[in-house]
Amino acid sequence: MLYNLQTLKLSWCTELIEMPEDMYHLINLRHLDINDCFNLKEMPRQINDLKGLQTLSTFYIGEDSGTKLGELRELSDLHEELCLLNLQNVVGAMDASEARLMDKKYLEHVHLSWEHFGNDMIDNKEVLEKLLPHTNLKGLSIYGYEGTSFPNWLGDHSFCNIVSITLYDCRCCKSLPPLGQLPSFNTVEITELSGVPFASLEVLSFRDMSAWEEWSSVGVEYGEVFTKLQQLHINGCKRLCCVDWSDSLPCLTQLEIEGKYGIEVVLELSLPRTPALRELKLGVCENPRLEELPQTLESIHIGVNNGLESLIEAINKGQTFFLKEVHIQKCCSAVTLLPECLPTTLTELEIKNCEKLEFPMQCSLKLSSIRRVTIMDSCDSLRFFPLDFFPNLIDLSITNCENLESLGVSSNGDGDGDGDGMLTSLSSIYICGCPNFVSFPEGRLHAANLVVLEVYRCKKLKKLPEQMRNLHPSLHTLKISDCPELELFPEGGLPPNLIIPWAWNCPKLIAQQMQWYLRDRRRVFCTISKS
Repeated sequence: MLYNLQTLKLSWCTELIEMPEDMYHLINLRHLDINDCFNLKEMPRQINDLKGLQTLSTFYIGEDSGTKLGELRELSDLHEELCLLNLQNVVGAMDASEARLMDKKYLEHVHLSWEHFGNDMIDNKEVLEKLLPHTNLKGLSIYGYEGTSFPNWLGDHSFCNIVSITLYDCRCCKSLPPLGQLPSFNTVEITELSGVPFASLEVLSFRDMSAWEEWSSVGVEYGEVFTKLQQLHINGCKRLCCVDWSDSLPCLTQLEIEGKYGIEVVLELSLPRTPALRELKLGVCENPRLEELPQTLESIHIGVNNGLESLIEAINKGQTFFLKEVHIQKCCSAVTLLPECLPTTLTELEIKNCEKLEFPMQCSLKLSSIRRVTIMDSCDSLRFFPLDFFPNLIDLSITNCENLESLGVSSNGDGDGDGDGMLTSLSSIYICGCPNFVSFPEGRLHAANLVVLEVYRCKKLKKLPEQMRNLHPSLHTLKISDCPELELFPEGGLPPNLIIPWAWNCPKLIAQQMQWYLRDRRRVFCTISKS
């Protein structure tokens, strides 16, 4: 027997069924980690003899004559976290009180978990009442609790150190504890429960509450609802269609709503009450009512089946002086994204799964503020991407644009590579899954600060940008994959700062590998997939 053993780590031993019966002899054991041992059903007998334990990650409560909570009674030196699993096996309130959680002053976080097939004769509220922890506790998580209400100690102001609480799948609860009385409390996550107002709450999340239809603050005194709330997340609450807030959300900076049905009404009622909002994230919705956006808005992520025009109008109407990022997903509307429709403060534009969205081929205005453009699975009509629309672009990423044929400077450029043709800020180009992509600008991609060029799965591409050695002197990363027609490296050689050019599954480059090594004295790492 390893009498002097101090640490035993068994986490993720998913096949472990039981632990040695004589573990109580390990009197010097200080740390026992048995997290995620899914088949372990109970603890070894007489574990209470290990009075020197400082870390016990999980305590599995046995059925019938198995391990009882009383085995925790003497383990008063436990630190950090303790997870009590299978609380449905507790035989009554007296059994729960034997755990003496209130004596474990070094515990910072306690997890309490029930399964939904326990003894219906046991009063879960009485059990939870007796699982009173020490007031030094900082975090509490409750899973699967089937009581109709929470005990009085949960929310008591004596728990002055609690900062976070998670309530998950407490399906029988009809009300929440008075968490607003906790002086340090700032984060709560609620899943499959109804919500109530919290005066000092900073982060609030609702997820998968499929039957929730109405959120009302009627009866709450004016000025007391969410006065400190900074983040609000509503996900999977598809029936929520009525929101009645008696006051604004003066400190809210981040609002995330995902729900296909009632989202329009929620937005119409909530956005006018968010004077400090900086980030807005909306899931897929049919016709969002975005009549006006807060002037403080900096970032918007939106998935719209229809109604992109409404978003563009709201951006212009709302005088969004600070808007920097626009992320658009799953738009079915045939809309042309004109430069004059976007704010001059915009620095990042991301478009995903918007097949009908179009860029204008010719336009006198330029989006000089934009630094990053990402296009993915979008813009089916896009054949030519006009780089000079974005003269200060830093990063360009285009993925799965079926009809894209080339990058270049539009006909409004001066054509000689000067002035409008200069892309002095461009640092990174990523092109992937564009089967019709055949060319870069012919002698006109003046990007002296280009550092990274990556091209993948472009089956028709035959050559890289011309004059790379002179036009792209800063390039140090060149990666090419699955471009079977690519056969020519640029005339004049490769850029001087390029490390090792990398090519995968580009068979026509193989013949040039030795030629380029002899010419540039640099090896091109070139290989062909055997699949």
